[in-house]
Amino acid sequence: MIRLTKAVEIERPVDEVFAFVANFENTPRWNGDVVKTKKMSAGPIESGTTFRQYRDALAGAGEAVAITALSPHERLEVRARLADSPAQLTYEFDEVDGGTRLINEIEVDPKGAMRLITPVVESRVGHSVAENLAELKRVLEAA
Repeated sequence: MIRLTKAVEIERPVDEVFAFVANFENTPRWNGDVVKTKKMSAGPIESGTTFRQYRDALAGAGEAVAITALSPHERLEVRARLADSPAQLTYEFDEVDGGTRLINEIEVDPKGAMRLITPVVESRVGHSVAENLAELKRVLEAA
């Protein structure tokens, strides 16, 4: 099991950061590994909302992403399958000096051959998450 926690401070109000992150169709704007995300369920973004994300323009069915818990402006929990491995992602939003501290916790249970190289996968995931949060900060602060 891989467990990582990364954080970033963004000079934007909590409500703006939360709304942007909770709408997973924004993910390709800040996650360099995701090329497209499509909302699959009808209605507002809430617990139970599902998305499909694609990491490669040629990827077939993509990966399922589902919001499992949502406390507006505070917490967002997501269940996903990343590279065929079950994952749980948690985003916590805290107000700091007029901005937002975003804490991203990730748990991934590598399957198959990925399990054999867990330390390499953990390093890669940690590096990617840090890069993605830095890009999220850049995108939101430029808005």
